[in-house]
Amino acid sequence: MHQIERKVNQCRYAVDVVNDEMSSEVDIKIKQNDEIEKILREFQSLKSFGEVKVVKSNITMSRETSVSREPQAPLQEQSHINNMTINIDTKLEINMKNHITDMICLMDGRVIVVEKLGQVILLTSDGKLLKQLSISGKAFSVSKINKETIAVTYPYEKVIKIFNMENAKVTKVITLDKLCWGLSLSNNSLAVGLRNHEIRTIDFAGNTQKSIPV
Repeated sequence: MHQIERKVNQCRYAVDVVNDEMSSEVDIKIKQNDEIEKILREFQSLKSFGEVKVVKSNITMSRETSVSREPQAPLQEQSHINNMTINIDTKLEINMKNHITDMICLMDGRVIVVEKLGQVILLTSDGKLLKQLSISGKAFSVSKINKETIAVTYPYEKVIKIFNMENAKVTKVITLDKLCWGLSLSNNSLAVGLRNHEIRTIDFAGNTQKSIPV
């Protein structure tokens, strides 16, 4: 329409010039291209610009053991997990003096193991001893903070020690008011299990963000 209007204005201007010069009468007629109506009709009848296909395929899952967990508190809805199988990918024989209370796997395949109220040990991916990390005290739980930094709980010292494996130094000690046990990293904060049934979320300065009684 803009193109037609522009053409009409051009013709009108030409007519005005001609009329001024020749004083003749001019009749302007516009003929519409029939192809435009055809295209418009096709668009009006168009119901779809294409289609989306979703391909669903089945995966194989072996089913053997039946497991169900009952919640400690009643819930509105209860879910049950039935017939799950865990396949052991790798089995490592580790010569440890005490029970293992915690362990984590690093991105490069190395494994950090914590003996029960004992030492923090670094192993290769196939379970061979690399070194004993030089963190004094009786450790219980470990959590990875980043590639080379870990956090370890020391219950009877009531502290969490931040250890840098690259320079083999304790870079920070977070002091708590209770015995601390389990440890996990959660959204750049530390979630630690404390004595007397408490899970506490703290920042790396030791400030409490949330306390959950359990």
